Amino acid sequence: MPSNIMPENKAILSHLADSPPIQLSDGNKLKIISGFAACLKDTRVATGRDPQSGTMVDPQKAGSWLGNIGYMVLLDQIGSCFKPRNVQFVQGNAIKKALSHFTSLSIEEKNILYALRCALAHDYSLCNINQAKPELTHNFVLTNGSNVLIKRPTAQWDGDYQSRNADNQTLVDLQEVGSLVEDICKKLSELASKNELEVILAGGSDELIQRYSFQFYEK
Repeated sequence: MPSNIMPENKAILSHLADSPPIQLSDGNKLKIISGFAACLKDTRVATGRDPQSGTMVDPQKAGSWLGNIGYMVLLDQIGSCFKPRNVQFVQGNAIKKALSHFTSLSIEEKNILYALRCALAHDYSLCNINQAKPELTHNFVLTNGSNVLIKRPTAQWDGDYQSRNADNQTLVDLQEVGSLVEDICKKLSELASKNELEVILAGGSDELIQRYSFQFYEK
């Protein structure tokens, strides 16, 4: 879709960057930042990572539920906004699109991460029940530092709270979730630098700028 604001690749690079504030003639500083860059920076701080590089500096914080909701928000936005030019577009919710377009996770793994996002973001709970789609019903246990993203249950949980046990627990490591999303963010930047990333929003790159760009003054 033709842009009325700036070329698509320039809009993408602007969206992904955390640019320094602009010094104004009146002495004020104008900061322009996208929802993506702001969320990534805040999420890194909340999960013990360096706010600029994403390198882990405090592993104890990697298990923050709130911090990892930030990573889920990033997946939602990425799936809504982007895909690699050479990858076929997939249908589904935004998180599954992000994981399909930018990772090699299995369908089951993508369903598990989507279910965890629903449990945490909708209800701040570790239980997700979906009667229409049993594959999204999970009794979660969250770990930190196990080096294993997902450990599947040996038995499917039926959604009955009284029946939760060690056999039907789905284990997800939050430090690995953070590393997964950090890798996706790096892929975005790499693809954008080669003009191999495209905007899939209905309004194209104009919507990307108008919907996700914010500005404010800094002292």
